[in-house]
Amino acid sequence: MSALSYLTPVAWRDFLGILADYCGNYAIAQ
Repeated sequence: MSALSYLTPVAWRDFLGILADYCGNYAIAQ
């Protein structure tokens, strides 16, 4: 469980980073 507790914030950070990049690129494309 400790491994999951450690990995989850990292996964969320990566996911939010990717999402932010996607939204930024979409806004630029518009």
